[in-house]
Amino acid sequence: MDQGRAIGAQTLKGGFTLHEAQLAFESRRGALARGHDLLTFGNWAGTDLESVTKAAVEEHAGGENRFYIEGPIVLLTPATALTLTMALHELCNNAVKYGALYQPTGTVSIVWQVKEKEAQSILHLEWTEKGGPPVTLPTRKGFGSRLVERALAMELSGEVRIQYEPAGV
Repeated sequence: MDQGRAIGAQTLKGGFTLHEAQLAFESRRGALARGHDLLTFGNWAGTDLESVTKAAVEEHAGGENRFYIEGPIVLLTPATALTLTMALHELCNNAVKYGALYQPTGTVSIVWQVKEKEAQSILHLEWTEKGGPPVTLPTRKGFGSRLVERALAMELSGEVRIQYEPAGV
């Protein structure tokens, strides 16, 4: 199944009204298109994490200083770039609906570092929300949470932990 159909199928499973599903699908399709644009610009050889991060949050920036982005240069394969684009997009959507970006003064920090462990480079990326409403544990996991927890971990052969702290995700 291609990415567009997979996104459509997962979006329709969300229990949305037809209008909500259409908006969610268009938003996700736009995120995927931004990821493809980055890769097309680089002749599909890959791109870097900072470019992916900035492209993913651009739609949700809502003014200056809502996002703090910092980290070393990390080159990504096309598949990893697309997966990260979608995961960051979903984190942004959730921050807009329920988290820090729901409030006009809320902020999101996206910081990463690369650590060497046993001759391997390990990427540690941290998404931190501040200034939003108090966080509570969600009662169900939607497409975005599943994408972040499962697809991202699988694509990066890593681990994803989402912590729902009262001050922010």
